[in-house]
Amino acid sequence: MKVISILLLCALSVFEKPISHYEVECGASTQWLNGKKSCSIYDESVFLTANDEPDVDPFTVFKIKLQNIGKDTIQVLPKNMYITRVYENGSLDSISICNPEIYIEKANANIAHYEREINSIIKAQNTENAAVNIARSGPWANKINTNTQSSNVVYAEKLRSAQNGLMDAKAQKQTWESQALRGNTVYPMSYIEGNVFFEANNCIKIILHVKLNDKNYNFLINKVTE
Repeated sequence: MKVISILLLCALSVFEKPISHYEVECGASTQWLNGKKSCSIYDESVFLTANDEPDVDPFTVFKIKLQNIGKDTIQVLPKNMYITRVYENGSLDSISICNPEIYIEKANANIAHYEREINSIIKAQNTENAAVNIARSGPWANKINTNTQSSNVVYAEKLRSAQNGLMDAKAQKQTWESQALRGNTVYPMSYIEGNVFFEANNCIKIILHVKLNDKNYNFLINKVTE
């Protein structure tokens, strides 16, 4: 039995999907902060740090911390930042990182949609119940089917679905508003930090291009398989 168990474990291990993640790479300059690999880029005006954060499906997430160490303000515009993806076959492509304002706008639209839907469901159910109560009080009540049990179940399911949708939309909005790196003006001797979101698409290397004012700062990101 012991031999069979060992063989079974070996067979299963062959089919296990390797676990991979992405992390920044800067050679001997690498730092470890709270167990996370961190890399920094700096010049006379800015000090930038990047490290990986837990993924938010379907996005790969990295935290960017920006310190203004110069004399001029720095404009942070995530919509102008992008990544270059390098694939195993040598091909590459470039895409913008996620613009948080677009996702906040989508979340707001979904919130408004589900709030309208919830109000509509409640109104329809109240109208039906009122009509049934009127029918029950009439002279032909015993000849009319006034059992609302099945329709109440349908309303309850629709209401639950809409409420779950509303909760998800609010959670998504909260994530983008509180965690994402958003457009901002960074004044001298101050800093901001936030997460950038992008789709890695199973590439083997990524170059994260952080554009600030008229300069580009590039972080190399490698796919690491465990």
